[in-house]
Amino acid sequence: MIFNSIDFIIFFCIVIPVYFALKQNQKRYFILFASYFFYGWWNPYYLVLIFASSFIDYYASRKIFSADSLKKEKFWLITSVLVNIGILFTFKYANFFAHLLSITSKDNTFINVLLPVGISFYTFQTMSYTIDVFRKKIKPEKSIVNFALYVAFFPQLVAGPIERAEKIIPQLKQNNAFDNERIAKGLFLMIVGFFQKVVIADNLAVFVDIVYNNPENYKGLSIAIATLFFAFQIYNDFAGYTNIARGVALMMGINLSVNFKQPYLADSIKNFWQRWHITLSSWFRDYVYISMGGNKNKSFKWIFVIIITFSLSGLWHGAKLTFIVWGVLNAFLYLLEHFIEKYLKIKNKNKVVKLFRVIFTFILINFLWIFFRADSLQDSTIILKNLFVFDFSLPFDRKWMLICFLLISLNIIFDVFEYKKMEFQEWIFKQRDVVLISITYLLMLFIFFIGNWHLTPFIYFQF
Repeated sequence: MIFNSIDFIIFFCIVIPVYFALKQNQKRYFILFASYFFYGWWNPYYLVLIFASSFIDYYASRKIFSADSLKKEKFWLITSVLVNIGILFTFKYANFFAHLLSITSKDNTFINVLLPVGISFYTFQTMSYTIDVFRKKIKPEKSIVNFALYVAFFPQLVAGPIERAEKIIPQLKQNNAFDNERIAKGLFLMIVGFFQKVVIADNLAVFVDIVYNNPENYKGLSIAIATLFFAFQIYNDFAGYTNIARGVALMMGINLSVNFKQPYLADSIKNFWQRWHITLSSWFRDYVYISMGGNKNKSFKWIFVIIITFSLSGLWHGAKLTFIVWGVLNAFLYLLEHFIEKYLKIKNKNKVVKLFRVIFTFILINFLWIFFRADSLQDSTIILKNLFVFDFSLPFDRKWMLICFLLISLNIIFDVFEYKKMEFQEWIFKQRDVVLISITYLLMLFIFFIGNWHLTPFIYFQF
C-alpha cells in the first residue's frame, strides 16, 4: 500500500476516525493491527519477518538487561544483530554477493523472492533498540505490544524516518485525544508531502526515466538536465514521503523526526549529510562510526573508518555496485574536503564565498547522483561520457520542461524560506486563516490538476 493510492486514502479515512473513537487502552492494539494490515497489503507472508525481528529484539533486550555478566549481555546482543543482519542479507544481498562470487547457476539467482518493502528501515530500527539497551542508554520495554508498535508503526514503517525507541515508545503510551489544531497541522503536512511527491517528484521522474533508462541515446544538455531533475526528484520523493508520514503520525499525537533540512543549501559534503536523510546519517554515526572509534582514531585509521561508514551507507541503499561506488565517492569527497579545510583553513568569510560553496557542493552532489540513479556501472560510464558531449538538442516538449523548471524554482524558494526563517508549517499556522486556506487550496489544485497519479512507488521503497 503506497501513500499515493486510493487504497491508502480509504485506509487512512477508516483508521484515523476509528482510532479516536476507541478508548486509550484499545488504541495501541488497533494501530498495531492496522500497521500489520498496512504492511501485509503488499505480501502477507513477509509479516513473518517483521514478527521475527520484533520478537527476537524484544526478548534479547530483556535478556541483556537481566544478564549477570558482560559475556551474557554480549551473547544476546550478538544474537540480535546476527538475526537482523541475517534477515537483511538473505532477502536483500544474497543474490548480489552470489553474483559477485559466481557460485550460483547461470541466472545468478540464490533466492528467488521479491525484496520485502522497508526491510532496511525496520531492521535498523530494531537493532538500534537492542544496542541502546546494551549500552545502558535505555531500559527494555516491558510491553511487547508497545515494542511491536514501535517497530511496525505504519506511517514510518516502510521508508522511515528511522526512529529511536527512547523518542517514540513514550509517545505511544500517551493519552492522545482528538485535537483540532494537531489534526489541521497533520493534514497540512500530508498535503505538502503529496505536493512534493505527485506534483514535483513524479513529474520530474518522467524526463529522468526516459534519459537514464536509455543513456546511450542522449548527450550533453539532455543528460545534464536529467541529472538536475533527478536531484530534485529524489529529494521531493523522499521528503514528500517523510512529510506524509509525519502528518499522519501527528494526527495521532506522535511526533516523528524531521528527516531533511534544506540539503541542497549545504555548503559542504559534511553539511549535506547533516541535512539529508538525517535519521540514517545519525544511525551510521552512532552505531558504525562511533562503534569503530570515531574521532578518537588516529589519521590513517580514521580515514579507513570514514570509508567503511560511507561504503556501508551506500550498500544499505541497494545491492548494486553503483551504490557502493556512490558511497566510496562520498567518502573520498568528504575526506578531501576535510583535509583541504584543515590545512588551508578555509572559512566562510562572506556571503559570496558562502554562495560559491553552496553552488559547488550542489554540483558535486549532482555528480554523485549519477551513480546512485544509473542502472549499472556500465550505464554510469555511458552517462559520464555523454554528459561532456557538446550537444544542446532537447527532443522533449518545451512547455512541459518549463513547468518542471518552475516547480524546481518553487522548491528552491520554499527551502530558502525555511533556511532563513522557520519551517513552513510552523509559519503558515501563525498567519491568518485566509492565508492558510488560500495556500492549502492552491496546493490542492496543483495536486489534482498537475499531479502525476500513475501510482509511482516511492524511490526509497526499494531500500
